[in-house]
Amino acid sequence: MSVVDLVPLALTLVWPVLGVAALVGGGRLAARYVRAVEQRGAASAEQKHLTERLSQLEDALDEARSEIARLEAAQSFTTQLLTERMPERP
Repeated sequence: MSVVDLVPLALTLVWPVLGVAALVGGGRLAARYVRAVEQRGAASAEQKHLTERLSQLEDALDEARSEIARLEAAQSFTTQLLTERMPERP
């Protein structure tokens, strides 16, 4: 057998190996692409969750502000009542 006779046999063996390697490599690339897309979706879901939490914190802060304002008004009213009830000192 000469080298020229071995070329078709070598190509017969090489092409399937290259095909399998291309499929495996392509599969890995596809898996990495899918993973990247899923991570973007997860990041988007996490961002949505954080946005909701921030909104809840803002609402809680607004409630606290209104409660503090109510307490300040009550304190002012109580101070005014006590000041008016105190007898004047001679």
